Amino acid sequence: LVKGLPQLLALEAGAGGARRVRVVPTEDTLPGATYQVAAATSGPNGLSGLLDLVRSLEGQPASQRQLVKLATEALSGSPELARLQGAATTP
Repeated sequence: LVKGLPQLLALEAGAGGARRVRVVPTEDTLPGATYQVAAATSGPNGLSGLLDLVRSLEGQPASQRQLVKLATEALSGSPELARLQGAATTP
């Protein structure tokens, strides 16, 4: 269950190597609620989804910091970490 601040979920490969995410609302989710999901890898251009997500969280510095922190911990080998860190606005 993911609510509030961004979370990072490592996906294991399923049958055939596919990775899947299913988004299901909780009982207290209001109709019309939006969800933001991004995928990332440590390879070249692997953080582009997270870059878009951190930019969409402008005005939510706690969420941006949480996303950058989680990505830095999980994808420390990514050559794009500096871009992600620079995309987050500072309070």
